[in-house]
Amino acid sequence: MKKLKVKELNKENFANYGTIIEKPNIVADADEPTHKWWGGVASLPAEGDINVGLMEAKKRSYNLGKLEKHKKSAEMLIALEGNSIIVIGTNKKEDLNAFYIKQGSVLVLNKEILHWVPFPNGENAYFAVIFRDETPNDDLEFIELEEKIKLVL
Repeated sequence: MKKLKVKELNKENFANYGTIIEKPNIVADADEPTHKWWGGVASLPAEGDINVGLMEAKKRSYNLGKLEKHKKSAEMLIALEGNSIIVIGTNKKEDLNAFYIKQGSVLVLNKEILHWVPFPNGENAYFAVIFRDETPNDDLEFIELEEKIKLVL
């Protein structure tokens, strides 16, 4: 079984896969008595309507045997509850990386980025998943790995 070391998530080591949305450290576009607004912090390219779903990632062993990707839509993951690990990569299976995701993190995965359901660090974790409306029906490409990969903490 291959091994994959899990890394801390930051903008530099995630740049090839998408965008991390974090609390901005720049001047707001608008600063009102009721709120501040930063526009355009990320985009979610998709063909058609956008779908918001909820996913419960179940606690399981840190063994990866399958990946998926979407050609018609980027995918946004919002870690609502629990810390997790996500495995992602470019179109080359040998370019996989594993990152810790803290509760409250927001990630945008680019189109065609390989990924799989996050692995919770404790009990089950909950995510909002946002992508093109028809993605579950016509844009799920699954890739079975020839050899399973064990995540190394």
